[in-house]
Amino acid sequence: MPIIEASENTIVQKVIPYDRQGRVIGFTQSIESAASPLTTFFIGPIAQYGAIPFMTTGSGVTLIGSWFGTGDARGMALIFCLAGLLGFVVSIIARVSPPVKMLAKAFEKSEK
Repeated sequence: MPIIEASENTIVQKVIPYDRQGRVIGFTQSIESAASPLTTFFIGPIAQYGAIPFMTTGSGVTLIGSWFGTGDARGMALIFCLAGLLGFVVSIIARVSPPVKMLAKAFEKSEK
């Protein structure tokens, strides 16, 4: 996260005009802070009714239990691993998206 935040701040400071930076930074922080309770609200039932039973008594025990372990903690570990993998895939997709390419060009132009 620190690397992502640092690169985001660098891009904002280089590309966004100075008189608009406060609004842009405020908007991004409000989106980020709104996402935290939403993800907590959604991940709780997924963990309680999906991942934890899957890794304690479900088919996850025989499928990946020997490699991943079994029990309540392993259900949460599975969620963290899947969330990390999902974050990586979303980052790759975002990196090749047209808005990010446009932002990269604007950043390169501001460097010159």
